[in-house]
Amino acid sequence: VEEGDEVEVDEVEADARVEEIQASIERVIARIEQNLTRIDLKLKATSFVLAKAMQDQQPDMTEYTTQAFYDPTQLPDNRDWYAEDTILNAYGRSIYQDVDLSEYSRNDPMAVYEEEINRNNNNISRLEAELEELENELNE
Repeated sequence: VEEGDEVEVDEVEADARVEEIQASIERVIARIEQNLTRIDLKLKATSFVLAKAMQDQQPDMTEYTTQAFYDPTQLPDNRDWYAEDTILNAYGRSIYQDVDLSEYSRNDPMAVYEEEINRNNNNISRLEAELEELENELNE
């Protein structure tokens, strides 16, 4: 028996187990539907049985809840590297020559477009509020 064959056997066994569980759930639901006459009670009972079956058959997540998402150990490094003047001297000059951020954003097409959209949305909201107020005055 090769390693791949064992995996197939496990999959077949798992599928058979799932089919057994589904069949038992369907039998329980069929018995409930035979005994109950009101539709709302049938729905409540069926929902309860399905929820309980889902809860009982859910996978065990304890292995995942105990795992760390990141390695908390610190790398041996100079933690004050950002405070060294020699490194920060490279950032002492402006990236955009002869332009500051406010001037650059005034001429930026995306910033202009976003500002226009926000202004239009504010106008729409204001006009909708005025319209609602006028409708309320008419209905009084």
